[in-house]
Amino acid sequence: MTRSVRVLFLLAGAVLLGLLLVRIDISAARESVRAASPVWLVLAAIFLIVNVIVKALRWRWMVARFAGAYLDLRSAVAAILAGVAAASFSPARTVDLAKPVLLKHRFDTSLAASVAAVLVERAFDGVALVVLFGISLPLLGAGGAPFRPVAAAAGLFLAAGVLALTLPRTLRAVALRMIQRLPVSVGLRNGSERVTDALTGSLSLWRKRANLWPLMGLSVLAALADAARAAAVFRAMGLSLGLGGAMLAFSAANLVAVAALIPGGIGITELSMAAVAGLILRFPATHALVAGAVLLDRVLSYYLVVGVGALILLALGRPSREALPSAGS
Repeated sequence: MTRSVRVLFLLAGAVLLGLLLVRIDISAARESVRAASPVWLVLAAIFLIVNVIVKALRWRWMVARFAGAYLDLRSAVAAILAGVAAASFSPARTVDLAKPVLLKHRFDTSLAASVAAVLVERAFDGVALVVLFGISLPLLGAGGAPFRPVAAAAGLFLAAGVLALTLPRTLRAVALRMIQRLPVSVGLRNGSERVTDALTGSLSLWRKRANLWPLMGLSVLAALADAARAAAVFRAMGLSLGLGGAMLAFSAANLVAVAALIPGGIGITELSMAAVAGLILRFPATHALVAGAVLLDRVLSYYLVVGVGALILLALGRPSREALPSAGS
């Protein structure tokens, strides 16, 4: 790994840790933990681990498909955690450069192809959210005005995904025209064109049945683990949101965060999830408990993961830890 890449990892890890310390309401999080049932919190932690492992298995499977390289589970898990941290700098966590850089270092894979695979991975995460949202609405009998904007966003997101998979060449032509009009340097424009070409190739690869359904299945399974974790956290706070309610609250909040294009979904995810959970529970007196449950779930599912990922980025940025990149790349 080059010295400049090490420095970037080191800076990214340090900045993320600093931001976490500023963003997290430590006292509120501590109070939420004190009020929670330890048994349900342990179950929530188990679902969190399941989510990370499923995503690691998906990434390892994708690497084998597009790069023909074998990635052990430990390395895949480390890549997922580092990737979540690195993607926190980008709107809606769409751009994760950690995983492509680590693959380049270990297997000398094309950065453009790896970035394209990451974009496909994020797109399927979004489709999985749409699936959960679509399933949870009829299960709960929910609907009406509060969910119409989210439903519209979900429909647009799904339509865009279907068009991208069915018309990759059209997508490439439109993207290249847009890139040519951007006021950027020639080097950045050429790099963007290479990623666009690689993304077109990736879409052609992943839309094949042998790849599409396993990728979709693993993405939905990871999203279900997320919803189960949220349900366990709410139950730990004495709130019976249930799996269906957690599916709706989690998917709606994250779809709103994606539409808002806020890095990490900071603020908007918490507000949206609390609002949807409040509508499902329909108990105004539990507003403080709902807020505590949402904060606790975000600390567990996002801030903790980003914190661990930041430590991995810090470790990867240290020149004295040469063995770490190959073990966790």
